[in-house]
Amino acid sequence: MSVSLSDKSTGFLILLRLTQDKAFRHGDIENILETVLKNSGRISTGAAGGGLLAFAKHALQSASGGSKFNKEDIKKIYFGNWLRDYSQAMDIAGLSKLTADTLVLVVSVLGFMTFGFATEEFEVTADRLAVYLPVEHIDNPKGYAEKEGDARQFHPKLRPPVDPRELEIDPRTGMKNYMATENQSWDSSTAHIRRTFQACIDHGRRAQGSDGSDLWEAYRLLGTGLHTMEDLLAHSNWCEIALRKMGHSEVFCHVGDNVEINTPNGRAPPLVTGTFGSADFLHSLLGEATDHLSQASVTALSQKMSEASNDPNASGNMEKLKAIFSKLPIGGGDAKINEAEQLQQESAAYDFDPNAIPKFEPNYFKY
Repeated sequence: MSVSLSDKSTGFLILLRLTQDKAFRHGDIENILETVLKNSGRISTGAAGGGLLAFAKHALQSASGGSKFNKEDIKKIYFGNWLRDYSQAMDIAGLSKLTADTLVLVVSVLGFMTFGFATEEFEVTADRLAVYLPVEHIDNPKGYAEKEGDARQFHPKLRPPVDPRELEIDPRTGMKNYMATENQSWDSSTAHIRRTFQACIDHGRRAQGSDGSDLWEAYRLLGTGLHTMEDLLAHSNWCEIALRKMGHSEVFCHVGDNVEINTPNGRAPPLVTGTFGSADFLHSLLGEATDHLSQASVTALSQKMSEASNDPNASGNMEKLKAIFSKLPIGGGDAKINEAEQLQQESAAYDFDPNAIPKFEPNYFKY
């Protein structure tokens, strides 16, 4: 089996060609957007059409990107998805050890390494990164901040203490209340998805097909909502329940054997999700940041800067990256800045030839 490797840090691991576009991984949902129209073509008087971003017909005709999502659109959408993964650093484990500003800076470095831009549409800000909220990932909030008390003492945007009713199963949906039971005293994932896509559509309508802050925000919010939709499959026992429905009775559904609910088609296990370990994520985040800033990643950083140097805003990108390095409490900040300046000079003079990189043999990876 031949494989290709991708350097995207979240959601893109080893891409198996035999399963690509068939067995989906976290983040792959954006790939299908290349086949989706931004507008379905239905236009009503005084209102936008029925497409994904609800653009009006005249706006579509004036849009530089055309009527379908292109690769640059998808990169901007994936930025919103990516931010939700890294917002998990803004939780009790991270905020009890580092300041919020420091965590934003660390994610800014990773953002530059992932997307290769420090321009406005890819800028990591405190508002865009926000904080970890279980509803954004359909995470089970059981035990959240039990030891610490109210998590909002670490950041005002963190969720309030868990209401025990959130953990109960709603017999109308077959899911726990934190997932899809709305209009209660707690937030739910379905309510979050609805709010996010409504805001996405609002910004898309205001953009009128013109490239700018409203369109970029619509793309980011689209990625935010898609992230939560992906997490339904990534974080739940949905696949196991589906296998049970297909007749595979020995599949373990991650609930007790006697935990079942009544459905129109008989008794079945409830749909549940797992909890989130913020300490593990923080270690992973800081480890990845160290890797990106280490000597071993100089080649990757040089390539990103080489790509950025072809952009008219290259000098601005470099200045923003230097500003981030100068604030990070990683030690040797001046050395990192000097190294970055040297890399920029080298990247301007060096013509990167990807064909010169040795390739692995097809059977290098064996399973």
